Amino acid sequence: MQRKLPRRAGRYQLVSRPIPQAQSATAEFWYALASLTLLVSMIALHWLVSRR
Repeated sequence: MQRKLPRRAGRYQLVSRPIPQAQSATAEFWYALASLTLLVSMIALHWLVSRR
């Protein structure tokens, strides 16, 4: 979709929106690994704090 910006020096400038790209398999792998690491660290923190 193209939009016109306000007049600047008597001309319109056309702007096109960027199209989001799909995630690659590598990006999905690292996201899953980071999510699992966060989950494990939160469980470990809960275990450490509840022992007191």
